Amino acid sequence: MLQPGLSICFRDSNSPEASWPPRDEAMCRFVNSVKYLGEEMAAALVGALFKQVYERLGRNPNDDLETQMSAWSYKSVSRGVSFESVFEVANRSLATMPDDLVARWQRIIEEKDLDEIDEWYKELY
Repeated sequence: MLQPGLSICFRDSNSPEASWPPRDEAMCRFVNSVKYLGEEMAAALVGALFKQVYERLGRNPNDDLETQMSAWSYKSVSRGVSFESVFEVANRSLATMPDDLVARWQRIIEEKDLDEIDEWYKELY
């Protein structure tokens, strides 16, 4: 049975000398443009990516899996557009992160409360 796969390329450059595959511009912009912690960024990015993939998988349920995942292929002209959607959803997710999570993180940092970190992570993800 075919299992879907998806990769994101964060190369420093898009030049041919940087090798293959070319970088995914929207994902590089996301990683370089936000002011959040790595954990928050990862949660937003993974959540947005899964959301977009899930929505695409349900569009044409009669198509085989390879066809349904074709928009994410490096050969697809839709790949960039697909990652732009992920970029927008991830940024929206961060912008609407509940204030209590942000406040709790600040308290954890200030008080160095390591016991609280696990609970914070559970709610974040």
